[in-house]
Amino acid sequence: MSTNFRDLDALRLECEQGASFGFTGKQVIHPNQISVVHEAFSPSASSIDWAERLLTQYVEETSSGKRGAWEFEGKMVDRPVILKAENIIQLAYNYGIEIDRTGEVLQKVRETYQNQMATSSLSKAEV
Repeated sequence: MSTNFRDLDALRLECEQGASFGFTGKQVIHPNQISVVHEAFSPSASSIDWAERLLTQYVEETSSGKRGAWEFEGKMVDRPVILKAENIIQLAYNYGIEIDRTGEVLQKVRETYQNQMATSSLSKAEV
């Protein structure tokens, strides 16, 4: 929380540093601080694009029966990377960024999770 609510430049720097450490928000004490905080913690267009591409491939990989790590744009991807991408899309959705697009991606991922749970339950019942 920045108590000097008139120094928006200092607040911006604090927010950018916090975002670089992985934080997704900051408390404010004055309405003038809100837009600075939202801007600093909102995912960039490039990170949203990356997350959408990754999650789209994740849905495709999972629907074809693949599990565990797989390759995405020349790098290995596993569960923590998938969660990072999902968090980016969820944060964008929460901030109202491209709600139709980000909402659609989130829905596809949730359906994939539901299908995985159903498949996992069926496999356990067969044992």
